Amino acid sequence: MLHRMIIAAVALAAVAISVAAKTPVVTETLADVLQRELPEAAAPPANLQSPITSYAVFNDPSFFVIGYYEVNAHDPNGLERPLRVLLLDKRTGLWRHREIKGKTNSIEEPENICAGSVLQIKPVGNWLFLGTHLTPSASCTFVLSRTLEVNHILFGWPMAFFSSGAAIMEGNTVHFSPIQPLSVEFYDPATGGATPLLPRQDDTIYRDFLRRVSSRLDKSWCREHHRLCEVSETNGELGKIAVNDQTNTAALLVDYDDGEEGYGAEAKSPVEFVEVIYVFDLSRKEMRYREFQPDVLKKMVGEFTLENLTQPATLQRIFPESPAPFR
Repeated sequence: MLHRMIIAAVALAAVAISVAAKTPVVTETLADVLQRELPEAAAPPANLQSPITSYAVFNDPSFFVIGYYEVNAHDPNGLERPLRVLLLDKRTGLWRHREIKGKTNSIEEPENICAGSVLQIKPVGNWLFLGTHLTPSASCTFVLSRTLEVNHILFGWPMAFFSSGAAIMEGNTVHFSPIQPLSVEFYDPATGGATPLLPRQDDTIYRDFLRRVSSRLDKSWCREHHRLCEVSETNGELGKIAVNDQTNTAALLVDYDDGEEGYGAEAKSPVEFVEVIYVFDLSRKEMRYREFQPDVLKKMVGEFTLENLTQPATLQRIFPESPAPFR
């Protein structure tokens, strides 16, 4: 949880500094940014003299992309929808332009809910992943085609990518909640499908940890603070991740703990965090997985890294029932 909050806080601080430095409220225009980033490029089909804010850019030898908002003249600190995206294909010199906005009469439209400062733009495969800020513990990810069509809007942020554009996504949490459970899924932009990875009801290590936390509940603290303290989930922090395009597998390191005063002072000290390594086989229609504590896994495969766990020979030992070897 601390790792997640630090990342979110740094991202938020970076955006705040960026906006403060790059947007002295109303002075930097789209033309200013393009002149700095693309001094030789032709002008795009957009209002170049409009002051902009809360933007991010991606710029490599093949593409330039910017996601931004025009400054609201009546509220310089607010965001003036729509979210605007410009893409330059440097190989052809062609610009594309998209305005992303939901229905004006519905605040619940994902395009409206997700209208936050642009944190990053990441091209992967045939897709663009554009992340926006909601809270220090929540984000949205717009998945765009290279023609800037909005294919999907995801609540959460990508943690690792396959070269195809498929991603391991971490879900949002409620900021400042004493318990921030981990939510992870596998997302494939080609199909739009999302496969839940964590938490899992059949995860024996996770269930055993919940039982140990439950046995340590401080019931008087729960009554005093008007909390149910039903231990159906607990804090989870996603650490390192390794993905392998060849085998279409992923290995994840996760830490679980019982939360800072999530269940009362009595519950805090005796229950230490537990470290779990998950290996997911995503190569089949039915996803498979195994969970291990590091010492158990070491006895099975010897010294290992997460990258090694996604290699064919090691996978064959983790999933010995496979009818054919991993390739």
